[in-house]
Amino acid sequence: MGAEERIRPPSPGTSNRVTPENSLDNLKSIEAKLPVADSLFGGPAEQLAPECDEGNIEYKLKLVDVDDDRFDRLVTQLRYRLTEGLGEALYELGVGDDGKPHGLDENDLNESLSTLRRMAAAVGAEVTVLHCREGRSVGHVIEAIVRERPLDGGAGLIELRVAVVGNVDSGKSTLVGALSESGGAFRVAPSPRRRADERDNVASM
Repeated sequence: MGAEERIRPPSPGTSNRVTPENSLDNLKSIEAKLPVADSLFGGPAEQLAPECDEGNIEYKLKLVDVDDDRFDRLVTQLRYRLTEGLGEALYELGVGDDGKPHGLDENDLNESLSTLRRMAAAVGAEVTVLHCREGRSVGHVIEAIVRERPLDGGAGLIELRVAVVGNVDSGKSTLVGALSESGGAFRVAPSPRRRADERDNVASM
């Protein structure tokens, strides 16, 4: 499985999600203020594929009563998931390794979110809750994304590298020009393979 297939993008419209220092009660309070399209709470959680050792997606049944040794292991694991996800990792809380969404009661959910926030702080990242769905056995399942904070001088930007590849005169330069004039910080670097590609009537940028 390629890296592009292993990295699952966050759900759209999540910029106004809440951070996990909030309890389940606070999540519900904020939920009432969100537009319907940005709803935090959904129906029953779906069965997921079994957890994969590779990629940026991690399942945790619960993160409670974590001692120092386990915390260190969890932080190491988070660093690996962030590396696999190019600075982003997706955590499913209340989900077993087999992908079954068991769920967490309110106390375990709140403590698990608090532990995840501490893990993220240890690696210079932050957590955003994406969804809170009904568990099959109890309570709720939480989907949260962990993102590395931009380095100093990054002006709050996350670097994203995109390769534009296509046939000659297919509009690559037009697209790149439109993006570069959209108000964001944008740099164009020609591919070192460009001349070789052009011999095959294909160009890249």
